[in-house]
Amino acid sequence: MLFRSDRFVFSSKPEPKDISKSAVKNPLIEKGTIACRCKKRCNGIDSDIIVDALADVYTKKRIVSLDDPDIELRGLITEDQVYVGVKVSETDVKSFGRRKVQKRPFVLPITMHPKFARALVNLSSIRKGGVLLDPFCGTGGILIEAGFVGAKTIGSDIEEKMITGCKETLYFYKI
Repeated sequence: MLFRSDRFVFSSKPEPKDISKSAVKNPLIEKGTIACRCKKRCNGIDSDIIVDALADVYTKKRIVSLDDPDIELRGLITEDQVYVGVKVSETDVKSFGRRKVQKRPFVLPITMHPKFARALVNLSSIRKGGVLLDPFCGTGGILIEAGFVGAKTIGSDIEEKMITGCKETLYFYKI
């Protein structure tokens, strides 16, 4: 049920000097364009100052792209800490609505909601290019979500109508 995940880079006190020191000690391994963003979970701290401190270190020798960066450096600001990470993944939450059960070509009362199917796929730790086998695929909910994370999908079921319906649904979503 995770919508965003980051690779932790460092944490420090929310002071520009402390942030700069920590940033210098923790260079980014990723290459490409960059954007620095922050979210506040407190009052009284100016997030622009935090962003500027991060940008002073991490944007040197990099092109800044706020619209479509290769690297999204993200800070979470609390009253006594700033947690900094690089975005690893983000789920398009609206896409679950586009894959609602009632919008699929093959539906039965046992069909799993896309959010729960994605949670199961995430728990499997499958990666892009990996293979996910669903031995009891039913209407194909888990296979749909595995396909959307870039996994190759294999499904089986004891009932022929489930296989036929699941195939129809997977073709519908171009999986």
